[in-house]
Parts: sequence; structure tokens; C-alpha cells
Amino acid sequence: MRIAFTIQHPSNVHFFRNAIGELREEGHEVFVFAREKSVAVPLLEAYDIDHEVLADEPDGNLDLALTQLSYEYRMWRAFRRVKPDVVMSNMGLAATHAAKLTGAEARTFIDTETENATQNKLVVPFADELYVPKWLRTDFGGRETRYDGMHEMAYTDPAWFEFDPSVLEAQGVDPDEPYYVVRFSAWEAHHDIGKRGFSPEGRERLVRELADHGTVYVSDEAEGSIPEGGEPMPVDPHEFHHLLAGADGYVGEVATTTIEAALLGTPSVRVSPFVGTDGRLIYLGDEDLVESFRPENEDAAFERAVELAADDGAKAEWGERREAFFDDAVDVTAFVVEHATRATRTGAGGRRAAAPTGADQ
Repeated sequence: MRIAFTIQHPSNVHFFRNAIGELREEGHEVFVFAREKSVAVPLLEAYDIDHEVLADEPDGNLDLALTQLSYEYRMWRAFRRVKPDVVMSNMGLAATHAAKLTGAEARTFIDTETENATQNKLVVPFADELYVPKWLRTDFGGRETRYDGMHEMAYTDPAWFEFDPSVLEAQGVDPDEPYYVVRFSAWEAHHDIGKRGFSPEGRERLVRELADHGTVYVSDEAEGSIPEGGEPMPVDPHEFHHLLAGADGYVGEVATTTIEAALLGTPSVRVSPFVGTDGRLIYLGDEDLVESFRPENEDAAFERAVELAADDGAKAEWGERREAFFDDAVDVTAFVVEHATRATRTGAGGRRAAAPTGADQ
């Protein structure tokens, strides 16, 4: 089959990269189209995934709409050229639209509640197949296929990820010495307007108190200054999950990184105004893999983070919980591969007879 993947965000690279490799090994023709977003393209390059960049990052909010229109137009041209049978995406706004216009079958994954991602409403009507974690609370009118997993499991599953201490050692990090990862959000997304996580004073206090227990590596999506006592990330983006897996604890505001840390067996504390709105994090909380606090309760978050840092058995306990969690879970990468290669509505490759002609060269 001819299968196209679209990459709009660094998380898409992680989610799809193992499936892309498997599909190519199975002999399918796989095309990867990307837009510049944070480190998305550098990640594709680091993982040696052949791809084509269709759009740069917008230059501020005013340029966002123009960039999106350009991205959709270029994707439409690309699909006309390569003629995919199936288009796989994660909340792929441009992907579902371009697939519909070129006769490809749009299969998209959504893992964010619609109340936190209003673009869902612009994606769902154009998707031929919709895949949703069973823990997501949004009702998509019965159009969705729910599965026992979440995106982050596609690359944190022990079947696909093995912690490699040598990755850290090569960057001067001693994996046997205690260290912690802290990640702050930029709070720049449209649904983040008026929201915050830690207070400025809270950020300083968090890093200072954790530093009493080990090295604190700080990532700030807003690229602000690192609080006193913290250090910048010592690894490249494609090595980040090894740093996260080896950490004695994670504290932060970013949902995806919180989920990743928990699924890698790292004690995880989250501070966010969105506590209670994300079914995935509610479920991981029920499984004692994530502890979440609202910003007004940041003092309680400090106390819990420091308590875990002082607990010599916390890391092992989280590791056991992680093992139990994955023992009962599906292989999400295998799920992606299976649904990427399912026969199209007219049979694998059959849609070509109905596809538009005159592809751009």
C-alpha cells in the first residue's frame, strides 16, 4: 500500500516513528510530510526518517492562518503527486482535508479532549476513520474506534524502548547519581490564554528544593531563564526519553511529558489548570502513575515532589507500577500498523481507479 504520514508536532514524530519503520520494512511505500514546529524536523532527521517539509513555523499569530493555508495547499499538491491510499495523522487538520480532496482515505488519531482542542471540530467531519484512547471522555458520536492505549505508549512500551545509560554518560550525566527533570510550559496555545502553572516564585522554590536532593535539569518551553540551582537539558531532543527514564523524579506542567515520565517508570508530579479535564491523566492518576495538582495548590505539589525525592524506594515502586500497566495494555505501535494497512473502502490500492489524475510533478 501507499501510506502517507503527516507530522505537525514533535510528539507526532515519536508517536509514528516506530510504525513508519515497521511499515517500510514490510515493503509498503511510506511518505512522510512535515511542517516546522519546534524540533519536529530535527527529530525526523535524528531518527533518519525520510521526509518532505511542506511549511515553516509561522512568524507569530498573525502569520498562523496564512501558514496553515499554505500547508494545506502544499499537502494537497503532494498527495496528488504521490497518490497515497491511506493518510495517517494525529489531529491532522490539513491531512484530513487534503485526503478528502484527493480521494485518499483519512485515518486520524485524536488524544485530546475537544474542550482542550477545539480544532477537533474541524478534523472529525473529514476523517474516514477516527481512533481514540478509551479513556478520552469526549463523545464523537459513535464514529470513533476506541483502543486500550494512548499515543505515548507507542514509544515508551518496553517492546519499543529500552533505557540506555550510555546515552547519558556520553553527555556527561552519571545515571547512578540522583537527578530530576523539570519542565515548564510556555502557555502560548490558544486554549492556554489566561492560564498558568507554577507561579514565578514557585518555579524558583521548586528547583531550589529539588536541588537539595540531586541535579535538576530544567526545560522551559518559553525559553526563559533557568531558576537558580537548575541546569539546562544535557541531551539532544531525540535522547530526551533516556534522560526521563533514568530520572529519579519528574515535576512539570506539560501533559505529554508528564505522561511520558509516568510510562517510563519515573515518579511524576504535575501542576496544571487543566487537572480533571484529561481522561488519560485521570486514568494514570487512578493507576498511581501521576499525581496532579492545580496551580492554587502548588505548595502541596512542592511537598509531594520533595517527599518523593527523599524516598529511596519511589523509583523502584513506579517501575513496578509501569510494568503492571504495560502487562495489561495493547501494543499501540502494532495497532497503528494494523490500521494503516487495513484494506481501503475499495480494497488496498483500489481507490487509485477513482483518484484524480494530472498529478503535479
